[in-house]
Amino acid sequence: MLRSTWTRGCSFHMSTAAAVSYSTFTERGRFSKDDIEKFIHITGDTNPIHVDHTAATDAGFPGTIVPGILTASLFPSVISKHFPGAIYMSQTLKFRNYGLVGETFEAVVDIESRRRHHVIFKTQCRIAQSDHDTDRIGLVLVDGTAMARVPSSP
Repeated sequence: MLRSTWTRGCSFHMSTAAAVSYSTFTERGRFSKDDIEKFIHITGDTNPIHVDHTAATDAGFPGTIVPGILTASLFPSVISKHFPGAIYMSQTLKFRNYGLVGETFEAVVDIESRRRHHVIFKTQCRIAQSDHDTDRIGLVLVDGTAMARVPSSP
């Protein structure tokens, strides 16, 4: 698992995926340098702005940045925890800002609609805590829409 420290939140208690109507699910955590190195090793994304402070500052960033797709990978994680057996079918992503190593991120997944076994989710990952700049708190890194096929209720 790539995440070092993650906490999960849910706006209510649910017993089965079918009991969900319209709700919000969240997960918070931060990616360590080791997490990013593992991600880079797995994906082959060798962009130096993710591991080299000098390369990142030369590119105009205040420090090494977390790969955007790594922050977006939190959405299926949140969905699968609250909808065991869900099959991720699609995801649109819009990358709006960068996240820095050492910041705490919050992935937010809202149920937008449900038709039988298909659920549409609004997805958003934002900065929950920053050791670099408190003005970055709440800044949206990536958002979009996801669709998953969820199992029927027993």
